[in-house]
Amino acid sequence: MHTYRYQPTGVDCAIFWGLILAGIGTGVIFQMEIGAYDYLYWPPMAFVAAMVIAGIIQVWRLQLVIDQDQVIIRRIFPGNNIQLPINTIIGVYANKYSLILDTRSYGKIKLVRIGHLHSLLADLSTVGIHVTQKGETNV
Repeated sequence: MHTYRYQPTGVDCAIFWGLILAGIGTGVIFQMEIGAYDYLYWPPMAFVAAMVIAGIIQVWRLQLVIDQDQVIIRRIFPGNNIQLPINTIIGVYANKYSLILDTRSYGKIKLVRIGHLHSLLADLSTVGIHVTQKGETNV
């Protein structure tokens, strides 16, 4: 079992990180309104800490797990995990930063990859999944 980090693309990424950054900004503004620049008060600092922890959980929980039998896309909540048996994956397309899994069940799933592409491609090929990279054709 090999694990890789990823981030969602498009709207999901904007929602998650936008809310986290807005929360941090709200905590800073709340601190400036309550305590000015003199003292740190615990309610706004607790709010900022909660937002930072939410960002850490976002990065830590979102994992792409490659196993012999399946590929698992882990989400923040375990009930939202997507388990893809190897035989349901039609193709995988990779470019510099993103990875697109074309599946029978869910259609195309686009992920922003974090980490090295070569080890991910090697693990996918060991379980029998061919990855088409940018500029490569299957002809």
